[in-house]
Order: sequence, then structure tokens, then C-alpha cells
Amino acid sequence: MLKKLAVAVALFTVFAGSSAWAKSESWYFNIGLGYGIPQYPGDVESSLNDLKSLGASNTPIAIDLGFYWPVADTTVLGASINGISDSYDLVITNMSVIQTGIFLSGMHFFGIEPGTGPYLRGDVGAGRAAVTLGSLDAASEYGFGLGGGVGYGIPVGDETRILLQATYMYRAVEGQNYGATAFTVGGFF
Repeated sequence: MLKKLAVAVALFTVFAGSSAWAKSESWYFNIGLGYGIPQYPGDVESSLNDLKSLGASNTPIAIDLGFYWPVADTTVLGASINGISDSYDLVITNMSVIQTGIFLSGMHFFGIEPGTGPYLRGDVGAGRAAVTLGSLDAASEYGFGLGGGVGYGIPVGDETRILLQATYMYRAVEGQNYGATAFTVGGFF
């Protein structure tokens, strides 16, 4: 059974990657959702470790939204907003750290058009972090943000592609360094 499933997924990936299913667009919308692995400055990491030692459960969620326009046959440039939300919950309190950014973003696809085959991604812009502990909120000013990633685009219809993506985003805000690795699945329309 597992062997048949693996063959079916492999055949779908090969045929879905053909240009017969997708066409180039004048602009694209990207939305992705997935799992994140955040990195924090020492004091934030220490507080989160204290909550973990008390049995706090956490759920890191990554999101990626963007609008892109083609600038070459297989290259798109645009604007993206992405972030990761990491919440730790206990009965007595909760803590969340949200990293966000607004970026100039580019993707170069190695297929025959945007949204097909393997691709590289680069982002540069403004990053921010916000920490909430119970009812206390503290949000940073915007600082420098930089990111990059790799992925694979699978056409599934005339104007629809699925993007499988791994990215790393760095944010330098108010003298502190935040980072996040994200694995997302999304649509590129």
C-alpha cells in the first residue's frame, strides 16, 4: 500500500510539473501556512525555557503572504508579509512571541514559468518582534529584516500552483536578533 502511494505521489509530481497545467500570469498572489522553528535573544529564550520547564505547551505557526509581478520569464518580484507566532500556554499564564516583517521579495523558478519546479527566494525589508506575557504587551520598533529560502512549485490547474517552501528569516530589532526557520505549504495564484 505504501509503495503504491509513493508511486502515485511521484507520478503526480512529474505530471503536475509539466507546463500543460499552468500558464503565466500578469501578477501572482502567494499564501502559505506551516510550521516554524523560532530563535530568540537570550532573555526571551530564558523566559520561554522557564515556561517549558513548568509544562507549557507551545504551537509555532508560520504564515507567508505576498503579491508578485513577473520581471523575467521565470522570475517574480513583489512584496511579502510573513511571520511566525509562537505561543506558550499554562493554566496560570501565557506568553507569545510574534515575529513579523514587510519585505521586498523575489523568487526565481528553475521551471519553465513562475510557480513551476524548484526555486530560490530572497527577501529584504523591515522586521519586528512583539512579546506578550499575560496581559502585558511589548512590541518593538521596526528594524532590519533579511531572508532566503528554497522551494518547489507544482502546477495543479490553469492558474493555480502549490508551493512547498523552506525559508529562514532574520530580524534585527532594537539591538536584539530574532530568527525563524519556516516550512510552509501554500498556493501561488
